[in-house]
Amino acid sequence: MTAAKTEELVRAYYQSWTKGPGTQVDVAKLKELFAQDLVFEGPIAGRRVGAPPLIEAVAGIGSRLKSMKRLTEVYGESTAAVMYELDLTAPAGVTRFAEFFTVTEGKISTLRLSYDPTEFKKLGATPAGAKT
Repeated sequence: MTAAKTEELVRAYYQSWTKGPGTQVDVAKLKELFAQDLVFEGPIAGRRVGAPPLIEAVAGIGSRLKSMKRLTEVYGESTAAVMYELDLTAPAGVTRFAEFFTVTEGKISTLRLSYDPTEFKKLGATPAGAKT
């Protein structure tokens, strides 16, 4: 894959859930973009294998989104990194996130999410799929 194709894929991921208040998350698009055996890693949810739990979590965040501001984006032939801020309705407030992607055979195969879970929890967050 080229860096341009990786960028196109990752931007389609964000387009599927960051359209803003009152819009539906495009779950069908997420299913199309994610490998079925996708590996997700995050500070609260831990390591998960399989696309369905991540689709559920992304749909939950997307439904509470007021706005998203991309801060930095880096694309390679099979990898990408995006840092952004989300302004959410619940938990109310702005949180900075970074996502690191691996793309395999035209699908997102690995997604590693990084953020400060302490600050996110202070806002009252318990992301979908989190281990308790």
